[in-house]
Amino acid sequence: MNGKTLARPMRCIFCLNPDPPSGFSDEHVFPEAVGGTLVVRFVCKECNSRLGHSVDTTVTNHTLIGIARKALGIAGKSGSIPNPLERAVMEADSSHKVRFDFAKRSPESIYTIPFVQRTQTGPGRGNLSVRIDATDADQLGNIVNRALARAGAPPVSAQEIEELKKNVVRQEQPRLSIPVSLDLSQYRRGLMKIVYELACYWIGESYVDDPMAGLLRQFTFDESLPFDPSQRYPIRGTMRMSPKEPFMPFWPDERDHLIALMLNRGDLGIHVSVLGVLDACVAITDSPEKYAHCEQRFISIDPRTGLTRESTFEKEAGRICDLENGNESDEAG
Repeated sequence: MNGKTLARPMRCIFCLNPDPPSGFSDEHVFPEAVGGTLVVRFVCKECNSRLGHSVDTTVTNHTLIGIARKALGIAGKSGSIPNPLERAVMEADSSHKVRFDFAKRSPESIYTIPFVQRTQTGPGRGNLSVRIDATDADQLGNIVNRALARAGAPPVSAQEIEELKKNVVRQEQPRLSIPVSLDLSQYRRGLMKIVYELACYWIGESYVDDPMAGLLRQFTFDESLPFDPSQRYPIRGTMRMSPKEPFMPFWPDERDHLIALMLNRGDLGIHVSVLGVLDACVAITDSPEKYAHCEQRFISIDPRTGLTRESTFEKEAGRICDLENGNESDEAG
């Protein structure tokens, strides 16, 4: 199965408007940029736009998600694959800028950004400093003269280029300094959005009237969310980055997937994992008895292929047992 769409409800699950002026639109529960295929239509266009600009980005732009997307080759809507560790400098010389591609795992993973500088030492005299990547060696003359032209300086002769080649200094096994910023709080809003939309998807529209649902909505849009959200929101659960333990030990081959399940074992909660680097486990109501009729649900999305598998948790547990016994089943509910 590749994706699933839920029919239009009676009102938007975020603003609760039964008749939004611009109507409803497709909303990806897991952001499309991380490979999400589950699409629902119970969010109005205005709320959908707000979610895309200020909530989904807390997940899609997170450094750990960017690293995972690069490693897995997951492109965004533009077709490009992010590389949050791309901009780096040499540890011994901060003016030596490079592009770093950790996914290549080869000498080509580090590329020196061309640098050309001419300094005057006297009338008609000067020094030329050039720094290029080894892969650009055959383009040395073009790189130097283009840079000089941009600076309004005269070009160098072919003879001068040959002299430059005689004074090459190679830097072997360089050490890099990579500036990295890491969001420690806001990503929780993106995870909470996923939890809330899954609750509405699996339980139904009636869930929006649950008092806890109101808290989840407020949490999702709270751009001033404190580092410790429990100071403001009495919501039971955990949200983690780079968890030491896997989301669930049952899916060792799917730790880099988008996974969610809803369990009702005395408490009703939704568990979410995004590419194995961000996860959440949230109790979605203080009155689980109201939803005793709800089946325990499961969904897994392969972000590279879009293959979506959805069923009851019991069927998924049975599939895992079949796998352990060597009998794989592709059944999905």
